[in-house]
Amino acid sequence: MITSAEKYLPLGRLLPLLLFILSLCVASCGNKEQTITGMQIEKIQIDVFSGRPNPSWKVTAAESAALGPHLIKQTVVACGAEPDTLGYKGFIVTAKSSETANPEQIRVFDGKLWYYSNPLACYKDSDKLESMLIQQAKEKGFAQLMKDLGL
Repeated sequence: MITSAEKYLPLGRLLPLLLFILSLCVASCGNKEQTITGMQIEKIQIDVFSGRPNPSWKVTAAESAALGPHLIKQTVVACGAEPDTLGYKGFIVTAKSSETANPEQIRVFDGKLWYYSNPLACYKDSDKLESMLIQQAKEKGFAQLMKDLGL
């Protein structure tokens, strides 16, 4: 006669399987790097003026393909207070993701990527995206402004 304990997988064989599944979950949760899939950058704005429109430019598909992978959510950092000084406050990147219907705005400033999704989240600018955007601004005709800003 089969006892009720023998009807089920013996605990001695089940425990290693559970530990293996748990280790897979921990390994995947420990990887904090996340790139938004299908990120299409539409517009970049230099956040510098108050009371008048900020300089901006539309992004080509090739430029978006080059910059998109640098919008990496890797190391979480404290956002702190938003920049509230007059003058340069970084770049505002408007991008669409295949994962969301609405465009997302991302501030790139002072070594951080500020994702203004709900809730606000900040990540370290590990790939130096701000430096790339400064260079692109110069190429787009804003070289004198970048010089005036000391960038």
